[in-house]
Amino acid sequence: MSNFKNNLKILIIVTILIKIIGFTYKILQARFLPFVVLSTISAINPIISLSLIISQMSIPLVLTSLISKKINHMAYYNRPLISKAIRINLISTSIVIIIMFFISTILSNTLYKNIDILTPILILFPSLYFSNMSAIIKSYLESHDKFKRTITANLLEAIIKISSILIIIILLSHLNSRQILIITSSFITFGEISSFFFLILKVKRLTKLYLVKEYDSTSLIKPGFTLTIFALVFSGYHFLEPMLYYFFTGHINIDYSKTNYIYTSIHSYCLPLFQISGFMTYIIIKIMTPALSKTNNLEENIPILNKIFLTLLFFEGLILIIIFNLGDFFLKIAYNKENLGYMMKILSLSTYLTFFSPIITMSFESHLKYKFLLKNALISSILGLLTISICSLIGNIALYAIFISGIISDLSYYILNILDFKKETTRLPFSYRNFILFFIPIILTLLQSVLGSSFSLICIIICYLFISFIFYLNKNKEPSFISDKE
Repeated sequence: MSNFKNNLKILIIVTILIKIIGFTYKILQARFLPFVVLSTISAINPIISLSLIISQMSIPLVLTSLISKKINHMAYYNRPLISKAIRINLISTSIVIIIMFFISTILSNTLYKNIDILTPILILFPSLYFSNMSAIIKSYLESHDKFKRTITANLLEAIIKISSILIIIILLSHLNSRQILIITSSFITFGEISSFFFLILKVKRLTKLYLVKEYDSTSLIKPGFTLTIFALVFSGYHFLEPMLYYFFTGHINIDYSKTNYIYTSIHSYCLPLFQISGFMTYIIIKIMTPALSKTNNLEENIPILNKIFLTLLFFEGLILIIIFNLGDFFLKIAYNKENLGYMMKILSLSTYLTFFSPIITMSFESHLKYKFLLKNALISSILGLLTISICSLIGNIALYAIFISGIISDLSYYILNILDFKKETTRLPFSYRNFILFFIPIILTLLQSVLGSSFSLICIIICYLFISFIFYLNKNKEPSFISDKE
């Protein structure tokens, strides 16, 4: 218990620091970089994400589950499993890089003729090798609650990334768009390389890791293949979403600059302000994945999930109230941007409605229930792509199709997962009594949007804190999810 609490404290403190660095990086990037550079970054992100998902084959997730279920003292020194995982990833990464390079070349000559996507992609592709091997090593260490090494490696990456934007700001007047992209991409690749060597030196010292050939790869590849298809569905959705958005809005003669402004504004200005929203979710997923994997079935996960729900609900409810009502203010402070407040309102509500979705997904993954995830990902992605295709052809709402499709896709995936969870366990992953608290932030947010004054916002926040305090006070006799883990 003492070791777990120490890990939790370190993880929270360093994660806060990483989030602050990442948030600052995004703010500086959006505030100082030319819009054409931001457009290029928005265009290549889905390509790199897709390449990363395919090449990883979800082996780090499978590795965590396998090790957590069979963990013992000697298992920590059994190297064949992680060695085989690295060998598989080296092969898959090489294949993916070759295929995605040809696809990127085609996109560069067709859809993205006005921007240079090939230069940063060529620089970033080698980083996939190091990123994938680092993910394997991190999952191996985290399965044994060795969070200090992995979180320090993440911190190292964040520091190197923000160094690039500081250099660009200093030299901005002497740089063109292509040079800015080269510097940004080079530092990201350098960060991945540095993180890998930091991890491998630590692991080498601890486990004397070496590559071995004698290990059956079926236990890694079979579940990894299913989970990769699941991840690929979502990545494919995000890859196709902007293409359909641009294509169909162009079909009804909406100027490309308008749709590009909305899409780039979402990803470069609005979403970075939501990084704090995923802070607690990230910590809980890192800490609780091994604990959920050690239970015998989904039914035994429910007490842990119920307490995770309450913990996340408090933070996400507070974030909803603040960002929904102060989105314009944050955009003005961060980027000196106006008239994007409506985006913050839509995104804050969408984020809140599905805040528990990653935890349900984690619970299914921890017990290798990949078929449920794959089915629901396919259904929700198809719904999202149909929605954006249809809405982009309707003149009055075409520009907002990107918001509508996102909400439809996220909500449908979340609801389908909850229904499947109930089928498997006959119970919801949270109690009905706790679910009542879910609606309170929405009601208070809408009330504040009607009242509108700064004084009423302060009163609303105090009211929410008071309601939460009373609710949690009544629950304080129950053990925390930390106790459940123990």
